[in-house]
Amino acid sequence: IEYEYFVNQSFYLITYNLRYFLVVLNPTKHTKNFYSYLDELSGLDFIFKDKIININQLIEHNLSDKHYKIIRAKFCSVALSESSKATIEISSSTNAINDFIKTFGDIYYEISKAKLVLSTEKYKDLDLDISKTGLIQTSKLNSINVNEIKKLLEILY
Repeated sequence: IEYEYFVNQSFYLITYNLRYFLVVLNPTKHTKNFYSYLDELSGLDFIFKDKIININQLIEHNLSDKHYKIIRAKFCSVALSESSKATIEISSSTNAINDFIKTFGDIYYEISKAKLVLSTEKYKDLDLDISKTGLIQTSKLNSINVNEIKKLLEILY
């Protein structure tokens, strides 16, 4: 059996600070196939599995002068002992990363995902899901234009 499916996907390809950003509006469960197909066509290396963003560093350096809350964070590779590691997800009303550090102390961890609520001049309580693979999602913006995307990129990068 062979089948085909069609995806009507709205997206932007933006160049900002000599880097390419693929912005997909209202992604579906088939969006990963779209990434792969677009990567094959363009050769621009959109595949996320090879990308690693240090979420902690992104937040500390780029959002230090912004009002935000880290309401959820998923920590992976949390060392429990020499032979075991854990994945822990923490929800917080203010800062899930600080709550993790207060609870577990100075142990090795990686943040694989974080959910932020960011307030700027334009956006009040904008939710951003940031993944270490470079994927950034929001559920509050139903439509967005290129200039708004560039303003968000200025904040994050």
